[in-house]
Amino acid sequence: MLLPVIMYFLSKSNRRVLYKRILLFYFLYSIFNELLNNFSYSRYPDLYFWNGVFFAILKIFLICFIFHSISSSPLLKKLTIIGFLSYLSFLLILSIFYNNTSDYNKIPSSVQGIIVLILSITFFYEKMKAPDTLFIYSLPEFWYVVAIFIYSSGTFFIYVFAEFWLENESNIDDYTVIHSFISILTNIIIGYSMWKQSKEKQLTSLKANIL
Repeated sequence: MLLPVIMYFLSKSNRRVLYKRILLFYFLYSIFNELLNNFSYSRYPDLYFWNGVFFAILKIFLICFIFHSISSSPLLKKLTIIGFLSYLSFLLILSIFYNNTSDYNKIPSSVQGIIVLILSITFFYEKMKAPDTLFIYSLPEFWYVVAIFIYSSGTFFIYVFAEFWLENESNIDDYTVIHSFISILTNIIIGYSMWKQSKEKQLTSLKANIL
């Protein structure tokens, strides 16, 4: 979580980019959320549960907001609104009528993953068919979408089959290693997205000074 935060503060240009500010807020709040979860897990189970509900809503809201801010496609902008409202309705119904922590962690995370995958694929498709996008990989936001696409696709089946997989205690270490690897890879790619934009700004400034 710290790498994207560090890369944000290393580049002044990132502070003017809306989705980078959103990412900064998300990572900082994620750190606070982890601390709160560790504190409330055994002491205050109700607080732990409802904090999880709030964080899930906040996370999908920020993801949809980022997609909305980096997209010029009307289709993708509509999908971000539909995706957030659909997830919000689903999560609230699940939280009210099925107050079960284990299923809360599994089912909404899987639904969230599906929404992110749909938004990511739509983003790639819209960018590839855009006439002004010659090299899609030159866009910093492309690498952000790559990162969350990898995370969502990599953790989707982990969340779906976690209950059955973790019945065998020997699989716990494998589960932790795989999830940690995916999380680290995601943070590295997001950090690269920060770095790439910073370098492009510097090169643009350098060319302007030379000319």
